[in-house]
Amino acid sequence: RSSRNSSNYKIHSSTNQNEIHWIERLLDTPIPDGRKYSIWRILVPYLINRRHATEEQCFEIIIDWLDRCAQLSRLYFNADSRVRDAIKNVGTFGPVYPDKQKEEYPGLYELLVKYMIF
Repeated sequence: RSSRNSSNYKIHSSTNQNEIHWIERLLDTPIPDGRKYSIWRILVPYLINRRHATEEQCFEIIIDWLDRCAQLSRLYFNADSRVRDAIKNVGTFGPVYPDKQKEEYPGLYELLVKYMIF
């Protein structure tokens, strides 16, 4: 795995109307839990269908984020296959928003509030 560099991470300009600020903050913030849900319900749909990243850009960005997350708390899943599966199955889905997240995964919602993502 290569670490993220500014050219493949910055797939957009800061004025891009497709940017969702709380998801950008999540990408900059490693979290100790809720990573699997974040991959398939937030990050992949956001990067592929909202930011229009290539599959490889999406993969690299999320793997870099997961590497930083693993420094807080060990990953108990295969990151490469989890991310590739999410990319393969994203379809046209958009990212889940905080109100739906609070309903589906209240623990992650509270964690993101604690980490000042929202």
